[in-house]
Amino acid sequence: MKLSRADLIILIILALSNILVITPWFYLYFILALASYYFFKNQRRWHMIKRVMAVGAFPAFCGLYGAIKQVEPMVCAIGILALLKYLEIQNIRDRLSYYTLVIVFICGSVLLSDQILYLAISIGSILYIFYQLAMVSGVRFQGLRLLKILVPSILFSTFIFLIVPQVKVGNIFKYVGDRSGQGGFSESVSPGDFKKIVEDDRLYLFAKYKKLPRRGYWRGMTYNYTDGRTWRQRGVRPRVVTVKGSAESDFIVRKVEGRRTPLFFLESTQVVGHKNPLGIFENTYFDILPLKDNTSLYALNFIDKSDNRVSQRKPDKFSTQYPKKNISSRFTDFLEKVEGESTNDKLNSLIDNFRTLNLEYSLETEIDQGKDLSEFLFNYKRGYCIHFASSFALALRVLGIPANVVGGFYGGEINAKDKFVLVKGGNAHAWIEYWDGERWIEFDPVGSIVQASQMPRNDFARFSELEDQSDFALNSGIVGIIDDIKSIYYQLNFAFFEFDFERQLVLFERYKQRVSELKSQDYMKIVGLLILLSLLIYFIRLLTKYQRSLNYDEDFVQKLKKILSVERINHSGHLLEILVKHGVDRELANKYREAFIRQNYSSQEIPRSEYRELKKEILRSLNNSFKNHSRNH
Repeated sequence: MKLSRADLIILIILALSNILVITPWFYLYFILALASYYFFKNQRRWHMIKRVMAVGAFPAFCGLYGAIKQVEPMVCAIGILALLKYLEIQNIRDRLSYYTLVIVFICGSVLLSDQILYLAISIGSILYIFYQLAMVSGVRFQGLRLLKILVPSILFSTFIFLIVPQVKVGNIFKYVGDRSGQGGFSESVSPGDFKKIVEDDRLYLFAKYKKLPRRGYWRGMTYNYTDGRTWRQRGVRPRVVTVKGSAESDFIVRKVEGRRTPLFFLESTQVVGHKNPLGIFENTYFDILPLKDNTSLYALNFIDKSDNRVSQRKPDKFSTQYPKKNISSRFTDFLEKVEGESTNDKLNSLIDNFRTLNLEYSLETEIDQGKDLSEFLFNYKRGYCIHFASSFALALRVLGIPANVVGGFYGGEINAKDKFVLVKGGNAHAWIEYWDGERWIEFDPVGSIVQASQMPRNDFARFSELEDQSDFALNSGIVGIIDDIKSIYYQLNFAFFEFDFERQLVLFERYKQRVSELKSQDYMKIVGLLILLSLLIYFIRLLTKYQRSLNYDEDFVQKLKKILSVERINHSGHLLEILVKHGVDRELANKYREAFIRQNYSSQEIPRSEYRELKKEILRSLNNSFKNHSRNH
C-alpha cells in the first residue's frame, strides 16, 4: 500500500502549529525519525531503530521536561509515535491506527494551546481524517454519513470543553541545554542567572482599555531582599481579600500565561473584579496574587494619587537591607562620588555617575552567575533591565535611601483602533521604587542612564511623548490591514478563551437545577429520543454493513473492470453482485468478499499467498464463464 503524502502533511502542519508550546527537541526527534526512514527503510536496521525510537520517546521527553505528570511529554511522545506508525503503514488497519494517534495528538495539543488558530487547524485536520475514513469504508460521501460521524464527535468535543478547563503548564523562564532563558516574569531576579535572555513572543496579557495611562508599567511583584546579586521577596505574608466587582471598568485584563503569576496592574490603577467580586491574596506591598489558580480575568480602574496605597505605605526593615560583606570596594568607592543632602539630590547625582560609566543596554551579556554587580558596572558594561535595576536599587540602599526592585512588564503592543493592548514575554521588565521621604516613587533607571535608541521598540514609549492621546497614529495601507486582521484574531481569542472554570461551575449548577425540575413525562421523552436515535444509527449501519472499499485491491479491480467491461465498481457488495451475474459461483464470490474484509479490516489476516490464489481463481472462473458463453453463441 502506498503512503499518502497528505496524511504526513497534516501531521507536519499540526506539529509546526505547536512550535511555541513544545520543546524544540521534539522537532529534532521528528527530523531524525524521517531521516532514519529515508536512509534505512529497505534494511533490517530500520526496524530496530524504529523500535528504539518508539520505546524511548516518552522517557526522553519526560527527562527533557523534568516531569512525568505533564501534558507536554505525552503530546511529544504521541506525535513521534504517530510519525513512526505512518512510516509503517501497510494496510487499512495501520492507517486507522495512524489516524487514531493523530487525533490523540490533536486532543493533547488543544489543551496546551491558547490560540484559536490552532483550534481551526485541528478542526480542519479532523474533517480531513473523517473524509478519509469515509473513503476507506467505501461509502459515498453523503450528508447522512457525514452527520453520523460528526454529530457524536461534536457532542463529545463540547462535553470535553465544558468539563476540562484550559490547561496552563510550563514555567515562564524555561530553558533546555544552553543557559538561555525566555523573557517573562519570575518570582526572583538575579543579574547572573542567564547568559542570554531570549525574547519570548508568547502572549501574557490581553487588555481592553478605555483610556491609556502615560506610563505603561505593569506592576507584578516587589523584591525586598537581596544578597548583593539576587533579589527576592522575603518576610511577606499575604492575606485573603475580596475586591468589589465593576460593570464599567477602565481596563479588562485577561491573563493568558502563568497560573500563579500576579495580577498585574498599571500605575494609578487598582484591581477589581470583572462584573463580579474577586477573591485575591494581597501582601503588605499590595502585590496581588490570584486566590484560585484558574483566575485569569480581572479589571482595573483608575484611582486618585491620594488613594494609591502602593505609594503611601511606609518603609519596612528590609527597605535599606544589604549584605555589606558581598559589596565590593570598587562599588563603595564609586558611590563616594555621589553628592547631595536630600534624596532627590543624591538620586540625580547617582544618575550622573552611572552615565559616566557608558553602560549599554543589551540582551547579550558576558556576566556569569558567580560574579557580582561590579563586573557589570566596571568591566563588561553591558546588561539588560535586571542588571540596571539591581545595581541602582543596591546603590540607593548603600546610600541610606530605602529602595526595592519591582518586576512586571513594560508597555505592550497598542491597537488604537480597537483599543486593546497585547503584553508579551518580550515586554518583561524590572525597575525600582525608592522612598523620597513622603511616598514611594517608581523609577526606571534604564531610561535615565542609556540612550533611547538602545531601547527596544515600545508603543507606550511613543504614546507617552504625545500631548493628546487621540494623536496616537493608526497604521495605514498594508500594515493597517494586517493590524485589522490581528485585531479580529485576538478579539476572537479573547472571547473564546473567556470560558473559565468558575463559569463551568455556574453552568453545571444550572444543569443541576434543570434536571431537578424535570418530570416523569420529560424523562419518557428523553428515553424515546434515545431509542429513536439508536434505531436510526442501527439502520444506517445495516445499510452500510457490506459497503467495503476496494481501493486496496486496485490492480485486481482494474483487471475485473477490463474483463467485465464496466466503468466502475463501488464496493465489495457491488462486486459480489457483478461476479454472480457473470457466472462466478456465489460461494466463491462470498469467500473472496470475506477474505477481503479479513485482510484489510480484521486483526486475523489470511496468508497473502492464499489471498492471491483466491483472486486468481475468480479470474479463471470469469474467463471460463466467458468462454462457455462464447461457445453457446
